[in-house]
Amino acid sequence: MRVSVIIANFDKERSLAACLDAVFAQTVPPAEVIVVDDASTDASPSIAARYDVRLLRLAVNRGVSHARNRGAEMATGDVLLFVDSDVAPAPDALANAVAELERHPSCGVVQGIYADRPMFPGGGPVAAYKTRAEHHWRSRRAGVVDATLFAITAVRREAWAAVGGFDESLRDAEDVEWGTRLPDVWEIRMSAAVVGFHDDTDRLVPYLREVLRRARTYATTISAPSVRRRRGIDVAAVATMVSAAATLPGAGLALWRPAFAFVPVLALLGFLVLDRSVLRYGPSFVLIRYLTHVVEFAGMALGTRRLHQAFTALFGVALAVGLVLFLGAQDWAPARDLAEHLGAARVAGVLGLAALLNAAGLVLGLVSWRALFADLGARVSGWTSSRLFFVGFLTKFLPGRFIALPVLLRMGREVDVGPVRLAGLFVLSWGVVALTGLTVGIAAGPGLAGGRFGWLLLAAVPVAALLVRPALFNTVLGFASRMLRRPPPEVLASDRGMRRAVAAQTLSWIVSGHHLWLLAVVAGAPPASSYLLCIGGFAAGAVAGVVVLVAPDGLGVREAVVMVGLVTVLPFSVATSVVLASRLVCSLSEMLVGAGGLVTAELMHRRRPALNVPT
Repeated sequence: MRVSVIIANFDKERSLAACLDAVFAQTVPPAEVIVVDDASTDASPSIAARYDVRLLRLAVNRGVSHARNRGAEMATGDVLLFVDSDVAPAPDALANAVAELERHPSCGVVQGIYADRPMFPGGGPVAAYKTRAEHHWRSRRAGVVDATLFAITAVRREAWAAVGGFDESLRDAEDVEWGTRLPDVWEIRMSAAVVGFHDDTDRLVPYLREVLRRARTYATTISAPSVRRRRGIDVAAVATMVSAAATLPGAGLALWRPAFAFVPVLALLGFLVLDRSVLRYGPSFVLIRYLTHVVEFAGMALGTRRLHQAFTALFGVALAVGLVLFLGAQDWAPARDLAEHLGAARVAGVLGLAALLNAAGLVLGLVSWRALFADLGARVSGWTSSRLFFVGFLTKFLPGRFIALPVLLRMGREVDVGPVRLAGLFVLSWGVVALTGLTVGIAAGPGLAGGRFGWLLLAAVPVAALLVRPALFNTVLGFASRMLRRPPPEVLASDRGMRRAVAAQTLSWIVSGHHLWLLAVVAGAPPASSYLLCIGGFAAGAVAGVVVLVAPDGLGVREAVVMVGLVTVLPFSVATSVVLASRLVCSLSEMLVGAGGLVTAELMHRRRPALNVPT
């Protein structure tokens, strides 16, 4: 069999030479070695150029899936041996992989294991943990397996053709997803005779971030209805992960009621018993293993649709029970006295005026959105862009807020705004909303913490800087993309669009916040000292509510943030009444304005089709 070795590389100057030295030192030499450099910024391309390889340098970093697919297109061998650029294959790895394929004609994929020691000595406890854990896990599963892992993996040409390459939209768990599309006629084998020495990460935070990404993508992949049939679930592994994760809520339960202290203890013991093999490696190994399981559980929960729905339902039940207990424990006499003193007519008038103030803030938010939408370059009317705004806006009342995504994408395609540009627009819009909301929110700091904290007003500097130099926002987005190793955003805001969007969204927070201030003042709060507390507190609470996806419209989250400030100027029960009135005012005014705006925008969009024809 002719073997083509394919090495996808991105910024691996530390390990690439060792990888290539090992490939060229194989007992059975490969027919060709292909290195696909994914727009590296270090010296690794020049390192690859010193070897007898077919080097393909990509101009834009598009991820390992794209790089591997380009390498497979260039390959001419009967077997494609994919080797990561931070893995050095043992001298007999290639020969043993080919021998495994020859012994098992129905085997389409042979994947290797990591050695029990790293490519380079040292590296600290994180690198030591990853090396030992990967070696232990893969060695135990030698034989026929269900998942594909492409660190050092040989694939028959026929099996590769049957699948059609990696999903290039994935940058994590792309190898697992590839295996779910492999027809059942092909076996997947893990061979302990195919060994590679791995240069792994030695820092805890990047490692846990990788675990979270892969667990989330893996859960999303395996929960899809069209995945390859699996042999079953590793019950022990799932139980270990759940036991580790259960210690955290168990600890919270024990702090609330010490009688429940046995819950986190039992959960921790369950983790240690089920994963007892880690104990021989020492405390640091056990701690990293524990954190790995907790983060894996979080990633699986975020990536599995049913689990996410279950957590959303659990959050709703917990919120309802907590709210009933909280409200039932309050002394409502001051609130009742206040309502009787004001009278029904005045209360209704105040609530109506508060609703108008919040609605005015929503209109300013629409102005901000339309300013950014104009930068897309699509020839559409303002009413058409408003349709997208109101659809996206109304989804905040739904748990998870992802249900309208297919609708938004279809609406975007109708007016020549594709999914990539529409996603870029939402990223820009969310960035403006979050930045301005947090800026206005920090303005509550001096009122909450005292005049000596007036320096917190310097938080307005970023917004002021964007008004003067709007291009800074695009610069920050580009820098963040490079740090996250993601392609740069395809949608960039113009100076005029960014300036209008930032100004309008800042005013939106300030105007909407006045409804809370009005309610607080009528309830007896000092007008001057409560002003920044209400304006800033509402903005900060709203942004916090958007971040917590399981809470429809930030229910409970926004109220908790707002209460922190209000209790400094109002009695607790009165502050609670103001917060509940604010929720009522916001929900009613936003649903009425959102639904009315969507209907109006839809009617105007249909009456003015000429403006919606792409150029």
